[in-house]
Amino acid sequence: MDDVKERVSLDDRLDAAATTGMTLAVWAALKPNATFVHDPTGKTTTFGEVNANANRIVRLLRRHGLKAARRCSASSAWPRPQPPSPSART
Repeated sequence: MDDVKERVSLDDRLDAAATTGMTLAVWAALKPNATFVHDPTGKTTTFGEVNANANRIVRLLRRHGLKAARRCSASSAWPRPQPPSPSART
């Protein structure tokens, strides 16, 4: 019976968290050391690490004036091929 109560509680927590985009925080609290991402290079990142990084980004954005319920976009720092400069096309 306790398993059912725990599952209902988890479902309720996840439902509530989903309305604010906080489901990752629920999983990070439950299983902080569980693998969240397997990097192609073989590195793994845990739920706790991803959540901590997300919180760090949010704090940075808030320090720079972003308010709750505001939208912003972010771009990845992945290297992208750049087109040749106009002087190189001659």
